[in-house]
Amino acid sequence: MFTKKQQIILFVILIIFAIAVIAFTFYAQKNPFILSFKKIDNGNLDCVVEKEINTVRGNSLSGFIENEEEIIILEDYYNCNEIARDDIVAYEYSANPALIIKIIKALPGDTFALVSTGANYNLKINNKLLKTSGNNLYSLSEQKSKMLRLYEKNYQGVVPVNTYLLLGNQVSGTLDSTIFGLINKQGIVGKVVKF
Repeated sequence: MFTKKQQIILFVILIIFAIAVIAFTFYAQKNPFILSFKKIDNGNLDCVVEKEINTVRGNSLSGFIENEEEIIILEDYYNCNEIARDDIVAYEYSANPALIIKIIKALPGDTFALVSTGANYNLKINNKLLKTSGNNLYSLSEQKSKMLRLYEKNYQGVVPVNTYLLLGNQVSGTLDSTIFGLINKQGIVGKVVKF
């Protein structure tokens, strides 16, 4: 049995522990940078996805997400979920100090082609002309289409395994695959959802 003094010490330790748990829970609710959620698959812990709140700087996704709008990046989301067409993702582009957010427009195995319109190029994915959310065709200049035309030639118009086409929501292209080409899954930090 515990002495009266040991019981008091044990009680004080339990109270301190309870206060610490309550304080951490309150802090975690106020600080979304440390919140996480878990996906359970068949009763087994599959992965942990960290949430990070960011503010958008730029208009490349205008129509989906506007400049100064807050978003949540679900980091490592794709470690346990498949990348889907039209997912908005955060991508780490080495030439840019901040993450960029773009739309997955083509998946591994998709066919892609650039079709000349005379002055510009439209983009076809799986034999369908690609459009923005405003139902406008992507219309890339000679310069903006150069990188994708090179990939089209080198890969015979098929998106390779673990490779994706990322585009903004602007018809003339943005800082996206029109600049840096098809991207590897490894550079995708996570899925973007609206706050």
